[in-house]
Amino acid sequence: MTYYRIHPGSEALETMLDPSRPDGWTVEGDAPVQGLAVCTSIEALYFYVREYGMCVEPGDRLVAVEGRYVGPDHDAHACRVEASSYEVLGDAREWLDACAEIASICDDWD
Repeated sequence: MTYYRIHPGSEALETMLDPSRPDGWTVEGDAPVQGLAVCTSIEALYFYVREYGMCVEPGDRLVAVEGRYVGPDHDAHACRVEASSYEVLGDAREWLDACAEIASICDDWD
């Protein structure tokens, strides 16, 4: 199955394939969970970013991840996978800006 995430520009992409990789997006006090945090759809990723006010930095990448589901995540809209491969879809900030523009156009139709 294909999942989606925003991967930090400051971290090598290959780290997503390391099952022992610590998750850099966790909130202080969260118990560590196995796997890579991802969303099950591009829409869910957009809702995740909006709900949690995720700060998307220059250089962050929008990534499609193939992998095996290993369990739920602490956060809504997210789950955990053991990644087997990935594909960079583009710049995460450009994607988020495009989503915001589309949402704004849709709001204008109301």
